[in-house]
Amino acid sequence: MAWQSLYALGRRLRKGRERGDAPSGVRPSIPLALAAGLAFWAACACAVSAGEHLGAGGCMLLALGCAAAALAALPLLRAPRGAYAAAMLVATLAGALNGAAGSAMLHAQGEVPTAEAVPFVLRAVEDGSETAYGRRVLAQVEEGFAAGAKVQVLFGGDADVLHGQRFVAEGSLQAVSGSSAEFLWGKGCVLQLGAQEVEHSPGQGVRDAVAAVRAKAVERIGSRGGQDAALVAALACGWRGSIDDELSCAFKAAGLSHLIAVSGAHLSLVVAFASAVLGALRCPRAAAVPLQAALILSFLLLSAASASAVRASIMAFCAMGSFFARRRPSSLSALGVCMMVFVALDPFVAVSVSFALSTLSTLGIVLFGRLFQCWIARAMRWAPRFARDALALTLASNVAATLYGSALFSQLSLVAPVSNVVAAPLFAPSCIGSVAVSLLAGLLPDIPWEVLQVGCVFPGILARAVRACAAVPYASVAVSWSPLAALAASGAIAAALYRLWPVPAARPQTRTPVRRQLAGVAAFAAACALTMLLGVAVAPGLFGGDRCAQMVMLDVGQGDAILLRGSEATVLVDTGNKPALLRQALARNGVTSLDAVVITHSDDDHFGCLADLKGVVQVPSVMVAEDGLSCPCASCETLRSDAEVLVGRDGLVGLSAGDRMEMGSMSLEVLWPVAYCDEGGNGDSLCLLVLVDADGDGATDYRGLLTGDAERGELASLVQAGALGPLDVLKVGHHGSKNALDERTVRSLDPTVSLISCGDNNRYGHPSAEALALLEEAGSEVFRTDVHGDVACRFDSDGMEVR
Repeated sequence: MAWQSLYALGRRLRKGRERGDAPSGVRPSIPLALAAGLAFWAACACAVSAGEHLGAGGCMLLALGCAAAALAALPLLRAPRGAYAAAMLVATLAGALNGAAGSAMLHAQGEVPTAEAVPFVLRAVEDGSETAYGRRVLAQVEEGFAAGAKVQVLFGGDADVLHGQRFVAEGSLQAVSGSSAEFLWGKGCVLQLGAQEVEHSPGQGVRDAVAAVRAKAVERIGSRGGQDAALVAALACGWRGSIDDELSCAFKAAGLSHLIAVSGAHLSLVVAFASAVLGALRCPRAAAVPLQAALILSFLLLSAASASAVRASIMAFCAMGSFFARRRPSSLSALGVCMMVFVALDPFVAVSVSFALSTLSTLGIVLFGRLFQCWIARAMRWAPRFARDALALTLASNVAATLYGSALFSQLSLVAPVSNVVAAPLFAPSCIGSVAVSLLAGLLPDIPWEVLQVGCVFPGILARAVRACAAVPYASVAVSWSPLAALAASGAIAAALYRLWPVPAARPQTRTPVRRQLAGVAAFAAACALTMLLGVAVAPGLFGGDRCAQMVMLDVGQGDAILLRGSEATVLVDTGNKPALLRQALARNGVTSLDAVVITHSDDDHFGCLADLKGVVQVPSVMVAEDGLSCPCASCETLRSDAEVLVGRDGLVGLSAGDRMEMGSMSLEVLWPVAYCDEGGNGDSLCLLVLVDADGDGATDYRGLLTGDAERGELASLVQAGALGPLDVLKVGHHGSKNALDERTVRSLDPTVSLISCGDNNRYGHPSAEALALLEEAGSEVFRTDVHGDVACRFDSDGMEVR
């Protein structure tokens, strides 16, 4: 039935073009299956989230309670009244039972005894990634001890592990702890395996053959270099490892990140375009159905038939069956059933971000696709029908997912409405071309690359269009709101749209003169330009700001990020390495532009988010230690590369001891390093003396010191040289490590307030008991991000306020 529904597009397009009629937008009813599916999903997600903290016993008690309540509610389903409410109650209890039982089983997995180092045979369930501490991949144990369990594998070496590949790793299993425990719990993983290296061990099955095809395609396309080829691998294979920070940030700023993730909405757009083309070409059904089937199967092959791709394919059928066969109640019921089946098979899917975004996007298409098609048909009669349909699908998919996605990633694109319009006609042909290139590269490795380059044309155009949209000033802003609140707001918007259902009034259809078509194009372009101009004008005033001199230690986890605000300039010192946390912190403090970013040194937890600022805040320059501009070590090279992504080569500035930066009521003086002696490491951290003239009389009222990761040795040198004296605010070096301070230095600095930036339950044990004891003995008031969150020191003529 799905293929018949898809094929119906071509005939309907042809008949519609002959008649010149616009699509009808009848509001669909909400079937019980959809409502029950949503209730089942939400209840399971709540139970899984709570299950992490309940323990195995608590989860079992919750599961038994839900089972008893569900059994007691079953007779209500036969009642003449209230059967709908009873069904919703049973679905909710069943979802909670499913989540609690899954959580109890996962807790049981985490209680396995720690084994000696033994070899494990595993299969990757996600693409591996590189971290500051080595490589990692989420895998499932296939043979031997703990078979069937999901394990995070941390390993060294240069080998890439892609989804679906089978490999061997030798190490000992340990329970996951620290800040990564919550993240991995949401993936159904509570075990960790450390290995020196991994060795690929492909089998002879179908899964291994599929994984091999994808690996060959990714390897060959990635080896060509260039971002057009990298985008091809992302669109067709879901491999984003070759996309550089610049293009990745451009997609985020333009609000188009969903285009490089295989999802139900993603596949719906592609199949819609293919069906429209086949229909316009009067392709016979006997040929059209296999071609569309081959397109979906190609995506499954190139994604190594990952669980997310399989779910996306099924959801795409639901969406397309609704959009083109006009059987939305049936498609909504099918979508509800799919939700329940997917979540029942794996309770941890309920808290999966990719599942949530894919489901919400598909739900938007099924519910509102025809409504958006009506409006777009009225507003853009001059556009080709397939382009209007692609745009309708794109906009409908964003109704329920946009706010939720922006909350998850702490970034809201202001140009997303325009960029979606620009990208919609380019996206589907880009995907089809990417699929063709990837299949040929994976199956026919000897085919010349010059032949494959033909399929890179549309991806190249798409990349340029995305960069153009992202280059608009204030293309996006950082936001900080709860995902639950965003989800509730999305639900309210969708409910209002569904309740009002503003279908445009019908009007006689006549052939539009060319001059009116051109006028329509011009009007549409003007509307797009106006939208962008409004974004530019409104964005700086979205947040209020206190222009009094401030030093704000931002809570960015285990990393440093200090916001300095003078009366005439705002500077960010370090960025941490968790982009979402940095964006949330900037949003909480109303930052939409910076006059400069200063990076103290080249450790990842101090500059790891530098490139991620692109498109979120306006930054003209990045400042580093002068020797860091020429240091040949790998970390300094990465720092320079990320800085160039953000501000270009001309925007990278070197600082030397004695340099001074004026910020109005605040100034910064560089004290350290005199010269590099630690290859850009902790000992080479920029140390900045912060001088505040709160009353504007030209005299310094407050003194602060930012130390990066500099420790007691560097501070002692500055004290001995007479460069430092008593301080009002000390940002303690190296997150308060045991080597950060010594007694003599603390007595010399005598800080009134000490700031320590560290992550909650971090694996390093920061801050150390030794550093805290020294500060306590000196009478300094200590503030920590893991305890207090953001800490703002506000300076004015009446005194210093810490809040």
